[in-house]
Amino acid sequence: MKLFLIIFLMLLVLIGFYYRVLQVALFALAAYHTSTHHNFSILPEAAESWTSVLPLNLKRKPRLTGTVVTFHPEYLNFNVSRVRHGFEEAAALNVEFVRTDVRWSAILPDGVTPDRNALNWYKSFFETARSYGLRPMIVLSSPPSSVRHLPKRELLNLWQLYIEQVVSDLGNLCNTFQILNEPNNPIYSVFDSSTLPKAVMIASQLIKNRVSGAKIIINYLADLPHWRRDAEHLLSQTGKSIDIVGIDHYPGTWAIGPNKGWASCMHTLSGIDTTTPGTVWYGRQLAIMETGFSTNIPWLRGATQQKDFYLDLDKNLRKIGPLRSRILFVGFYELCDSNSHAFLNPEAHFGLLMNDCATRKPAFAIAKQISLRR
Repeated sequence: MKLFLIIFLMLLVLIGFYYRVLQVALFALAAYHTSTHHNFSILPEAAESWTSVLPLNLKRKPRLTGTVVTFHPEYLNFNVSRVRHGFEEAAALNVEFVRTDVRWSAILPDGVTPDRNALNWYKSFFETARSYGLRPMIVLSSPPSSVRHLPKRELLNLWQLYIEQVVSDLGNLCNTFQILNEPNNPIYSVFDSSTLPKAVMIASQLIKNRVSGAKIIINYLADLPHWRRDAEHLLSQTGKSIDIVGIDHYPGTWAIGPNKGWASCMHTLSGIDTTTPGTVWYGRQLAIMETGFSTNIPWLRGATQQKDFYLDLDKNLRKIGPLRSRILFVGFYELCDSNSHAFLNPEAHFGLLMNDCATRKPAFAIAKQISLRR
């Protein structure tokens, strides 16, 4: 009997070990998929295609729901007709914001020379979003590979050039900017810990000097250890540069570690005091910037499980009491799949819509319900 128990415990340890290894492998696969399987360049015909479709005179008013949906137009190959349909679905979802990467690598492909096709495309993209009553939220990150390994000072100079270009061309269409993406995530980090505060302050100052009432967001992956410590360290070094601290949390999907649900995360957020002067959190606002569930394994982690995930999110948002009013945004990741036919890859299947941007998954209705309750 004792031998059986020892063998059983060893099997559990091995299963736990391989579970972690599998999650790490899927995490790396997702990053590889994002960086290599999409063309982020915008061709001249794509930029010109906005002028070939009928103009919109919708002029819908923004919905003040406090919900955000991430929309990657590169998943649709920057096809204007499909992108417009995506906006129709985002409006039907009743979200307030559409969150989109304006990638450094797309705007300044060589790090220096602006791509006018890309800037014109995004200008039309955000103008169209606003016509649907959707407020743009711009994510500033994803440098071209040619600048990643430059000396720190040169990298910061090119970062400043990128921010200036985006603000100059698109700042009149947006007043909410996310600086970088998950700086605590080594897969997406751009600046090392010694350079990060300077990069944040440069971007924040440039944006706030040019865009009236601009809000600056930084987001942290809460599924990695010590995210709060890392956030507090950055806040302590950047003064009032950051207005909103968001978390990205993916319980039960490709996050590294066991599924602990929302309880631990909500407990941590509840313990953050934004009202006491003298603390690094004073005067800031909190947000759930990204959450979602990948439907990458039918029957096991499919559309039904995604729907259950959003039902659980809705339940947790309704029971958190006073914290609810302190969470400025709830962000759904994401609007549509990058590739609904990809095998296993979790990053390809987070959409509330299939990649055709027309077929709704069951979780779409639950996300809409969350928007309506906000």
